[in-house]
Amino acid sequence: ATDDATRTQKLRQFSSDVQKHVRDVAERYIIAGETAEGALIFVPSEAIYAELHTSLVPLVSDATRRGVYIVSPTTLWAVLGTMRALLRDVRLRTEAGRIRKEVDKMLGDVGRLEDRTDSLRKHFGQVQKDVDQIEISVAAIKRGGQRIADLELDETPTPILPT
Repeated sequence: ATDDATRTQKLRQFSSDVQKHVRDVAERYIIAGETAEGALIFVPSEAIYAELHTSLVPLVSDATRRGVYIVSPTTLWAVLGTMRALLRDVRLRTEAGRIRKEVDKMLGDVGRLEDRTDSLRKHFGQVQKDVDQIEISVAAIKRGGQRIADLELDETPTPILPT
């Protein structure tokens, strides 16, 4: 544009064109539950990108509100890198949730193992008490047998007299 009036008219036309493009992208390519929550519009010129962000701030804000992000050659890589990092973060959070569930299951298994070990320990304790009681009985029987063996019995038969 060579003068301010022409510049204003061209800027209005440019704004209208970009606004239509933003609306079309938002309506055609952002479908809740089917597509991504946002879309990128690539502007191949840093100068045009700068003009949008300095002269047409409301248009850029409206595009962002609709989930349409305007990017330039310089900002495209930053946006894609950020999106990749966010997707990785979402995936890690999902995996962390799965790991947490598995850890909870393992802790439940460890608790059951501890209960079973305690039960087995009680059984072994009872078996030890039973063995101790058996040893006491064996010792008593041995003592009784030894007393019988120590008795001095006269081995000559006593005659039985007729009555």
